Amino acid sequence: MCLKLNERKITMKKLKICVIGIKGGISTVLMSGLFRSIKRGVPAGGLLTDTPLFSQCSLPDVDTFEFGGFDIRQIDLYESALQNDQFNVLRLDTEPEIKEWLNSIPIYKGVTLNCGNAISNIAQNGFTHNHSNLREAVSQVCSDLNDFRGKDDCVVVNLSSTEERFVPSESHLSLEGFEKALDNNASDITPGQIYAYSAIKEGIPYVNFTPSTCADIPALVELSNLKKIPQAGKDGKTGETLVKTVLCDMFSIRNLNVDMWYGTNILGNLDGKILDNSNNKSSKIESKKSVLKGCLGYEPASEVRIDYMKPMGDNKVAWDYILFSGFGGAKMTMTFTWQGIDSFLAAPLVVDLVRLIHLASKKGFYGIQNQFAVFFKSPLNSDVNSLVRQYDILKEWVEKLKEA
Repeated sequence: MCLKLNERKITMKKLKICVIGIKGGISTVLMSGLFRSIKRGVPAGGLLTDTPLFSQCSLPDVDTFEFGGFDIRQIDLYESALQNDQFNVLRLDTEPEIKEWLNSIPIYKGVTLNCGNAISNIAQNGFTHNHSNLREAVSQVCSDLNDFRGKDDCVVVNLSSTEERFVPSESHLSLEGFEKALDNNASDITPGQIYAYSAIKEGIPYVNFTPSTCADIPALVELSNLKKIPQAGKDGKTGETLVKTVLCDMFSIRNLNVDMWYGTNILGNLDGKILDNSNNKSSKIESKKSVLKGCLGYEPASEVRIDYMKPMGDNKVAWDYILFSGFGGAKMTMTFTWQGIDSFLAAPLVVDLVRLIHLASKKGFYGIQNQFAVFFKSPLNSDVNSLVRQYDILKEWVEKLKEA
């Protein structure tokens, strides 16, 4: 982060973190929270990688993080951080150095080719490249990534807005087909795929925290295996779905049949605004709904709603109603309300994933890293949705590293 602790310059090896969507809520809360933690000694909190399980893993310290990234909006980082910390949790107005620091972070113009209406509506002139074709966009992103990375280690994290629901075509099924589609300026290659392709092509580990279809298409899985680069995803599991993956274990262990599960979510931040578009919302809904069948082994009647209510801001509320059957076929119900601050739930998971994908890279792992399923709603290359079982898989991986 290029910060000073007790007026001493950090001399440890840097870890560059390139964020797609760096002006968004998760990113600005993450960076501001780490700044406050390092400068004031306030524990960051919520970090799985700070627990004893990882004490011998030589994970990078947050002191060594240095941020940069891509965005398509005009607002500066400090103003965005103030807006996203609407409850003044981080007391940014009392940190005289943070404005200068945030606004010194390198930001590169983003990609909007084939981005869809919802995302193009928030893009602002002068903050996106006017690429005429996909190859030009890839070349620019690769150049910017290398400019930011320099000679340091780097991780790319996708924290951008959810893209429209995506159905792969023939050009996404192989690396050769994808390369040809780039050459032909195909209309079905998305910005998320451009960033993912560029990162992996340049040898940078990649994490997709969004439900968008990016590095998980067969072509880019092939590329990550070919380049021996790890990737992980997708769709960070932070709230309602996190609770589902715990409660499903309870119902399964007690052999109580879930007949129906209805959930509704309301939020008012930029993520919610983008999800107000039905084409973008469907990607998120699909990710959230898939968990029940994966956890229970069967598919109860279910519905998931996501509603944008601007006054909610970054506050996220989910209300779930569960109908289940017990002894003698008796019908019973359970309801719960989950209320959290969206970006503050997500930020620590991003730190964990950055540390772990970097560790995986250093240990020679490449391709899809399904041992990180515990962090995702739609974990790649994994049919395990139970939170407890996912955590056990992660623990087994860590313990094996310690024994090696």
